[in-house]
Amino acid sequence: MAPATLRYVEQKQLGLRERKKAAVRAALVRRSLDLFEQYGYENVTVEEIADAAGVSRATFFRYFEFKCDVLFFDEADATTALVDLVAHRTDTEQTLAALTEPLVQLAKRFAGSPEARRRSQLIFSARSLESRSLQTRRVISHALAIQLASERRSRTASFDELLLADLAVACYLAAVRRWQQRRTASLPNLTREAFERCRCFAAGPT
Repeated sequence: MAPATLRYVEQKQLGLRERKKAAVRAALVRRSLDLFEQYGYENVTVEEIADAAGVSRATFFRYFEFKCDVLFFDEADATTALVDLVAHRTDTEQTLAALTEPLVQLAKRFAGSPEARRRSQLIFSARSLESRSLQTRRVISHALAIQLASERRSRTASFDELLLADLAVACYLAAVRRWQQRRTASLPNLTREAFERCRCFAAGPT
């Protein structure tokens, strides 16, 4: 077989494997959500999720380290996306106004992700997920603060950068919570509104 043909076959096989892996991951997420909604997050086991998805328990753990990870599977991608959006923002000032559009774009990305509303509803409603949710918030806030620090060529975020990152993420999460209550609302629009209200609070009464 010619080298070029061999490379084509290898790439085709790799593409097929990746599609199969993506299909299994998606099935595990969907079946998990179905079971969590029906019985409650705390009452569903990994074995039950695997059975519902038609795979083994071992297969589940090849895709997710813990049961809760089926709800947070895009944490790393979301963090990377936010850092990239902030790094390429038009307004390079370090203010809430300057961070509004990057977070609005992140909201648009999240709203279009698989089962976004169902996942966020479960995350907010399950008390046993509070610590995992807080961990995700810290990861995203820290990554944002480090990106802000890098803009002044530092590896350590200042107090102002840490505070700004926390406020920006808080605005975004407040919008996601509101999105759960207003089923027909746009998450990007709610995110923009959250930033505007936060800036009004900071400015005080007029």
